[in-house]
Amino acid sequence: MEAFRAPSFILAVSMLLMAVASARQLRTDFYNNTCLNVEHLVRSAVTRKFQLTDITAPATLRLFFHDCFVR
Repeated sequence: MEAFRAPSFILAVSMLLMAVASARQLRTDFYNNTCLNVEHLVRSAVTRKFQLTDITAPATLRLFFHDCFVR
């Protein structure tokens, strides 16, 4: 039983650190100091792309699911 204490402690601390790191929230003002109109730039680029081709909507949904939600 003594042999499992150190690995269990390390695992518990690692899980705690991961939980704390993942609890950070996104901020809407993240780019306020570096790129003031980032929301407008992204919105116009995405809108333009959606108007050009039909594959953009499913591709964007797939991107969000696989790259964002899985993490």
